[in-house]
Amino acid sequence: RASIAGVPGFWPGALMGHPLLAEYVTDRDEEVFEHLVDVSVQQEDDVKSGYRIALAFRPNPLFSNAELVKTLRYADDGELTMSATTVQWKEGQRPGGGGGGADGGRDGQGCGGGVRWRRPRGGGRCLVRRETGLAGKARV
Repeated sequence: RASIAGVPGFWPGALMGHPLLAEYVTDRDEEVFEHLVDVSVQQEDDVKSGYRIALAFRPNPLFSNAELVKTLRYADDGELTMSATTVQWKEGQRPGGGGGGADGGRDGQGCGGGVRWRRPRGGGRCLVRRETGLAGKARV
């Protein structure tokens, strides 16, 4: 981790340059990723129960959060629940206009958290799905 931290622009380049992820990244995501300094994924003790994805950011002009976290948990019946950090947008930076404050998620389906966890632009489903993993090919 320490060696990656010393490479300027590693995480933005890795995420935006990955062929499976690139089609999901919006222009706004690219702007956000420019301030990304670390990504970590932590699985629950029981791997089947879920995982937590944390994105760490340097101070930036877009939002005041130092870290954005998305947690995905699977109940015994297989139902997926997701929770995400509320993005504290700075004045004039909130997507869709408006001032600072909470994330205004474009899709209204709980797929927000600052970075769009969605299918390609115009798609309506969340990107992260239990049965197929990320983008149907790779697993987080």
